[in-house]
Amino acid sequence: MGNGFGISALIFGIVGCIFCGLLVYYSIRNTMTFYIQMLGIILGISSLIFGPIGIAKDDSKAPGIVGLIFGIITIIIYVLYLL
Repeated sequence: MGNGFGISALIFGIVGCIFCGLLVYYSIRNTMTFYIQMLGIILGISSLIFGPIGIAKDDSKAPGIVGLIFGIITIIIYVLYLL
């Protein structure tokens, strides 16, 4: 069937981790930080949605699993940043 959902979860998870890492690195309170924060959390949640779909429907399950892991890491980084 293809690897569309798994690859999407992988890309969203990696980019979400990068944006949440940038959020922690540039932890100044301005408008750009808000946009980085929102983009990172949206990509992390998207990765959490597409990951299980990719695991269930795609031929290769590895991109879906790795995307799901990156989505979880993104959410953990975001929650730790808020604390």
